Amino acid sequence: ITLNLVDAVTSIKVTRKVAGQELIQGRSISLVALVEADNEGIPVMPTNRSVIWSLADDEESTDNATINPRSGVVTAKKNAKIGATVTAIATPADGFSDTAVDKIELTILPLAEKVTIDDYENGETLTVHLSDKTLVLSAAVEGPADATEDPSQDVKWSSNNSSYASVDQNGLVTFKRGNRKVKITATATDGSGKKAYIILDIKDN
Repeated sequence: ITLNLVDAVTSIKVTRKVAGQELIQGRSISLVALVEADNEGIPVMPTNRSVIWSLADDEESTDNATINPRSGVVTAKKNAKIGATVTAIATPADGFSDTAVDKIELTILPLAEKVTIDDYENGETLTVHLSDKTLVLSAAVEGPADATEDPSQDVKWSSNNSSYASVDQNGLVTFKRGNRKVKITATATDGSGKKAYIILDIKDN
C-alpha cells in the first residue's frame, strides 16, 4: 500500500488582484486567493494551491454577476443593480477542508458619465507662470443622477507634452519650460472612456 501524504490547505485570504479596484456595472475585476497550510504549527506550502471560485447562493449575487470558477474573474452584468452586493467565495480545490474558505463582498458601482477638473470648464485655458513651479489639480467623477452609489473616483492623469509640464497620478503638475500650451487630461479608469482636460498656457515670466 502506498500512502501519499499531502499538506492540505488550512486557510485562504481573498483580495482584489488590483488593490482598490471596484466592480463596475458591465465590467470585470480579478480576485486572488492566498492559500496556506499548517503542519503541526509549522507553515508549509500546500500540496494543491488551487481554489474553486463561486458566488454566494443568494439572488443579489447570482442575479447581478458571474464568476469564472477557475480564474476568479467577477463580471457585473450590464443590467446589474447599482448598489447590489456580490459575494465571491474561494474554496480549496484539494477537497480536504470545508472550513478553509474565504469570501469578499463587492458593491456594484455605476459607470462614469462625466469627469470634471476642479471648477474649470472642459477645455478651458488657464494661464500659469513658469516661476509658479507647480499646480495641484483634482478631478471628480460623476455617475447617473439617479444612481444610489457614486462611481469610482479613480482617474488617470496625463500630459500631452511632459517636456514642458508633467503630471503625476496625484494631479500634481510640474512646470519645466515656458512659452507653450500643454493639455492636461484626467480619464476615468472604469472603462467608460469619460475624460476632462484643461489647457495650461505656460508663460516664461
